[in-house]
Amino acid sequence: KPAILGAVAAVVIAAGGAVGAFFGLDLNVPAATEWVKDYEAVQTTAKERNKNILLAFTGTTWDDMSAAFEKDIMNDQEFIKKMGKKFELAQIDIPSGENEVSEDEMQKIFTYAMMYGLETTPSLILINTEGASFGSVVYSPTMGLESVIESVDEAEKAYKDLAKLKANLEKATGVKKVQLIDEIYEKSP
Repeated sequence: KPAILGAVAAVVIAAGGAVGAFFGLDLNVPAATEWVKDYEAVQTTAKERNKNILLAFTGTTWDDMSAAFEKDIMNDQEFIKKMGKKFELAQIDIPSGENEVSEDEMQKIFTYAMMYGLETTPSLILINTEGASFGSVVYSPTMGLESVIESVDEAEKAYKDLAKLKANLEKATGVKKVQLIDEIYEKSP
């Protein structure tokens, strides 16, 4: 029995990043400590660490609500600490005019905004390790820090619950499989 427990412990420690990322645990995965504005670098780090991404779309130079969101929510150390444990933190700050960034950079911003279905700023987009969006939080002035954290946590929980249903679907047969398909359909965004 001790040998089996030792082997299981070794597997859990070796897979710590993947297990931790899925269950929101801090197992050998460094916490993000700041918002990074180089989204491609964050994607690389997220893949290396097997962590999801929390992407903030803002327009701080032209949108007062984005500026307040960045100051009051994104720069709050409690928010960074809580979110940085579970996510790599990225920010795309949309400029007020095309002349503020290169044409290539503006094209990248537009591509990411379209790819993740950006509707307004400021918004947080939750992105899995494969680069697919699995939730979003659209900030409003009535939301405080706790409300934003709760909204992110709810979106993440819904994603994990859906992943568990999909995993159960692989093993299911007959009527149970049909029931799981229905449940997955109902819970899919």
